[in-house]
Amino acid sequence: YSIKFYITEIRYTDWVAKVERKLTPISLQNIFIHGTHHRKKIPLNKKSVEIQAAMAFGTGHHSTTKSCISVYLNLIKKGNVFNNILDVGCGTGILSIVASKISKARITSIDNDIIAVQTTKHNFSKNHIIPKSKVFRSDGFNHNHLNRFSKFDLIFANILFQPLKNMVKPANKYLVKEGILILSGISIKQSIKIERIYLGHNFKKVTSHNEENWMTLVMKKF
Repeated sequence: YSIKFYITEIRYTDWVAKVERKLTPISLQNIFIHGTHHRKKIPLNKKSVEIQAAMAFGTGHHSTTKSCISVYLNLIKKGNVFNNILDVGCGTGILSIVASKISKARITSIDNDIIAVQTTKHNFSKNHIIPKSKVFRSDGFNHNHLNRFSKFDLIFANILFQPLKNMVKPANKYLVKEGILILSGISIKQSIKIERIYLGHNFKKVTSHNEENWMTLVMKKF
């Protein structure tokens, strides 16, 4: 039998720009998350967080990201003050950017994906994040630079079950006493296991927030 090949010209499409146009802005308390195409729609009483759609996780539309932002804003409302924040698996840097808009904290953002690191740096620049905040590539906590920034009083980790499970000891090491962990990227069922693991390593649960089948845990080191 014979095989026939057909060649068709495909028109170039900037898929990132196309996706960005279709993403609707998100309003969470006093935060307004939007793409480049919605700059003119920012409410006067909101803090702008501009995120470019890219090959990195975190436009703010996923339940886990929204939950992380919501619990963080609620912690701030209750009077918590964070000065030194670590964002593990930063993706687009959205959690770091929200935190920097709310406080004057130094932000350290890490990811094991170089595209995520580049995307976060780009988004930091667009959002005029303070120069003392740093972004670098790291496999988990295995980067020498982390020791320079002393211990953290808040760690974001919106990643996956296995990495969350594996980071319990380094999270304990790099968090100050009574420091806060915001853990997300897990299902309700997985969160039960994660909570049990962290309870066995000097953490206690402060609160939790679930949206759809996703759970965000807020743990405190004691």
